[in-house]
Amino acid sequence: MDDNEKFISKWKPIHDKTMFKYVIRDSLICLLILILATIIILWIDPLSSSVNGLADGRAGMNGFILSNVSLFLAFTLGRAVKWFRGERRFKKIVNKEY
Repeated sequence: MDDNEKFISKWKPIHDKTMFKYVIRDSLICLLILILATIIILWIDPLSSSVNGLADGRAGMNGFILSNVSLFLAFTLGRAVKWFRGERRFKKIVNKEY
């Protein structure tokens, strides 16, 4: 089995999932996991009134939320880039075979 056949056998199920299911749905699942993890972390160790020497605990909460949003966006962009690269290679191989 050559490299193209291995790629097609691996990518075909992903291709059949469509972009919506591969990128959007999986990113939303990631977001739900982040939300649950945030709730659990805040429940176990609530932010104190002096986070990093600041008098306002909201500054720590804002940083925590910003890091979660950044992680979600990075995951979504990574999945989208992987999807488009895989689709481009898949279509190139399939069109070359016909």
